[in-house]
Amino acid sequence: MKKTSAKFHGNGMAFYHTDGLVPAYKNVTAFTGSKGRFATLPDIINARIATAGKPGLSPWCRYFTTATAEYVGETAGGNRIIIVAHGIGPMSTLDGVMQAYSYHFKDRTRNRVGGRISREEFLKLESGHYGDVSIVDLAELLRRDEESKNHLLHGRVRASVAATEPLVAARLGARFAEYIKAHTAMAHLYLKQEEETTGPRPFQNDPRILALRLPCNGVSYRYSELDDGAIAHLLSIGQLEACSDEDEDRRHRFTSLYSDVSTHGWHDGTRLAAVRDGNPLTGIHPGFDRYDAILEKHWAEFTKPVAQTPVLGITSLTDVGERWFTQHPKKGEVMDTGEPEFLVTKMEPVAGGPGHFTVEEDFFFRYGVKDIERIAPLGANAYALSGFGRGGDGLMASIEFFRVEVDTSRRLPRKSEILSDVDTLTRVLEKDEKAA
Repeated sequence: MKKTSAKFHGNGMAFYHTDGLVPAYKNVTAFTGSKGRFATLPDIINARIATAGKPGLSPWCRYFTTATAEYVGETAGGNRIIIVAHGIGPMSTLDGVMQAYSYHFKDRTRNRVGGRISREEFLKLESGHYGDVSIVDLAELLRRDEESKNHLLHGRVRASVAATEPLVAARLGARFAEYIKAHTAMAHLYLKQEEETTGPRPFQNDPRILALRLPCNGVSYRYSELDDGAIAHLLSIGQLEACSDEDEDRRHRFTSLYSDVSTHGWHDGTRLAAVRDGNPLTGIHPGFDRYDAILEKHWAEFTKPVAQTPVLGITSLTDVGERWFTQHPKKGEVMDTGEPEFLVTKMEPVAGGPGHFTVEEDFFFRYGVKDIERIAPLGANAYALSGFGRGGDGLMASIEFFRVEVDTSRRLPRKSEILSDVDTLTRVLEKDEKAA
């Protein structure tokens, strides 16, 4: 499918952070203040409907973890049900999200995964204490899954199945039928364009468009012990993906253009969407995804003054565009940080050192600075590694030595700090938007 421009469209902004949900959430609130909100799954659906037919825009080509939460627990009568709540309930705040997922990240035995809330909170959700929620009977859902030839919970489901499935309606919200129609139209267009290069294929009038994943982290909605509580996760929606697929009778292969709609695990690297105002979400600015490009163009605006001049030993170098920087130092025999810190103002090669550097490792290029000091030629105070691969008794890289002069009056913070500097990031984005 032909992609469109990913320029700003709508009243939302994407916030990705390498360190996970907590800093991403804090960036959202720093951006929106009291007027905005952290986008729910129906918010993302609104943005997709508003940008239907434009797969290059962020609502379609990025994944998002949302403020929609899904809970599995037992009713007062002992029946297991799924409750889906959009932006309300015990996981509607950062503290609530942290408390639920602490079931996972506070477990030193590493046996617990996912989130949990108390049974009392679950029954309050069911009763409507927090507001309107959607309830899906788990036994009926599992029955439909077992009877379905469309792999309801274990694969990609067809548009016709999605249109009648209560779990789809619960997760996607009130406009789910409009969304299915829009997504199906894009899937048809994709297949038509694909035929231009591959030749005619069996027409898929009812393409597979959604993957309704249940937790893939070992949590079973059917069998997991509830420990007098309820399973709790935020929900995420994936970007459009093309995947090779086949008919139920396995006679014809085709391509599915689908999105994953699944539970969020507690892990690094999380993207959220901020809604600037109280209006429906009409589009999402891609935000700071192109971190390397932003840093290359605006690195000087992120630098901070240094209170005390540091003493630099022999240091590893990294490039940012056409400029060279020393890397943030590492501790011990570990991999290089790869993150720029001080600007190199003068750089001259130093001859006399070996051309290659080998470490006795199988997967990670780990070494200590003392290993470099032992092989560095006289006069070198910096080095650069490149061309990593297998060689000798482990991993090998080309190594070059340099004599450099460095501006130690200002430094670039670590990537995690830069991604949390919402004011500067927003300012440089606005500058780029005006220049575009």
